Amino acid sequence: MKICRIVSQLNFGGVEQRLKLTSSFFIDNTDHELIILVLGNGGKVCREIEFMGIYVKVLNEKVKIPNVKLISKICKFLRFHNPDVIHTSGAEANFHGLFAGFLVQIPVRIGEEIGFPNHGFIFRKIFKFTYISSHQVIAISKAVAKRLIELKEVNNKKLRLFIILFLFLIMTRI
Repeated sequence: MKICRIVSQLNFGGVEQRLKLTSSFFIDNTDHELIILVLGNGGKVCREIEFMGIYVKVLNEKVKIPNVKLISKICKFLRFHNPDVIHTSGAEANFHGLFAGFLVQIPVRIGEEIGFPNHGFIFRKIFKFTYISSHQVIAISKAVAKRLIELKEVNNKKLRLFIILFLFLIMTRI
């Protein structure tokens, strides 16, 4: 199985550190392949992941929503690499990556909301459409999950909590 992680940047921070830690699982795993697409800038964590032998492509594009040129580049990347799964993290990566994944018809599309959304009317509609194009949406906390439901951006049936998924993965590896 080929998994493509899509992030806005890969320099430092929580998402970046978690991505570095989970990348180590793929080093000796011949059943699964990880590729990483960075929409904006790379940096320290990007270099560390590349040093581990994981393929990372940095686009160095502006990630402000919407960026049609960026969506086009993501589509081209996804068509070339043909992943089975895309997993996006953060608002900008979710918007651009999930939309491109929908256009290319990636079989499994997972978005991850890593912050507490405070969207106005237009962005609530934009993200409702964004998350409709996903198969699952992961919320980083119960508060974020509750907020996504309050804003009517995500259907409750699609929403999963990160901690539950993380515990499941840990338990299945023991």
